[in-house]
Amino acid sequence: MPGTILYVDDDRGLCQIVARALRGEGYTALTAFDGDEAVETVRAEEPDLVLLDLILPRRDGFEVLGEIRGLETPARETPVVILTGCSATPAYAERANSLRAADLLTKPVPLDRLLEVVARHVGEVKEAVPVAGREPIRPRARSVSGSFERIPFPAVLHHLHGLRATGVLQLSCGKKRKWIQLRDGYPVAVRSNLVRETLGRLLESTGRISREVEEASRRMMNGDRRQGEILIAMNELSEEEVAQVLRDQADEKLFEVFSWESGSFRFERGGSLRRANTLGIGRSPANLILHGVRTRFPGERIDRYLRLHEDRCVARAASPFYRFQEIDIDPEQQRLLEGLDGRTRLGEFLEAPEPLRRTLYAL
Repeated sequence: MPGTILYVDDDRGLCQIVARALRGEGYTALTAFDGDEAVETVRAEEPDLVLLDLILPRRDGFEVLGEIRGLETPARETPVVILTGCSATPAYAERANSLRAADLLTKPVPLDRLLEVVARHVGEVKEAVPVAGREPIRPRARSVSGSFERIPFPAVLHHLHGLRATGVLQLSCGKKRKWIQLRDGYPVAVRSNLVRETLGRLLESTGRISREVEEASRRMMNGDRRQGEILIAMNELSEEEVAQVLRDQADEKLFEVFSWESGSFRFERGGSLRRANTLGIGRSPANLILHGVRTRFPGERIDRYLRLHEDRCVARAASPFYRFQEIDIDPEQQRLLEGLDGRTRLGEFLEAPEPLRRTLYAL
């Protein structure tokens, strides 16, 4: 039988992503969002393994682990892997050992590494031979899927980056289709099925070539000959101009997704994308998310989020997901960031200028 894994983290979006990845491997996945809920779930469900974040509401991971070890049921022997966004100091390691933690991992933990740890402690799920009267275990799908209504696109990028995921993120909204290649959590290439995002249409819509030139160059396309090469041969654009337009094209394909009100995603671990636009190098996922939210993300969804969490206070945090990554913010936004001291409630920003509300949501 497949093992049951409890993943504990106060970030509900991350819990959903990890739980879906675990289920894709064939495990039964449970989630909890604070220390009290984690203890109650262990007591009630007796999972085969607990993946436990150290910083939690109500009681921290060490307190949770101490409570588990004090249970008077077999659940007290449940293997527990502690995840920490802080440096695993000798004191942390000593306390983890004293509570018989199965492992102590420093976040961000790559998804493949996390699944290796699960397999080591619980065992890999094998495809079962069908037995009369029993439901066979499905083979591993190596994929994570969900809807943008539950996990918005910026959060999907954020969590896949935090999990250092490598593979192809497939996106759909009605008839729209996009594919994004991720490498260690960084978007590196993108492909689209939208006609208006083809090179010729983009050049025409921005006035860089006429419709007649666009149609003529498209008629000359055949085999592996690209439209950009044809436009260079026609002396309509230089090589430098085509290179810049290809970067602009890749950006448009990526950032257009931020405008989607609905849709679904599916991440295929280890997949590769062919015939795609390469995204410009040197831009961090943090900056891509920040730019996408500022320029394309639906403002109604931002305000709905602020109203839903209006009583929550905002504080700066040294997120391990974005350590050492630069973000481009102007002086006014920098003052906003520096003023977040843990006492200002989200509801106080509902009347702030829209650019500040967008920046706050992105951060």
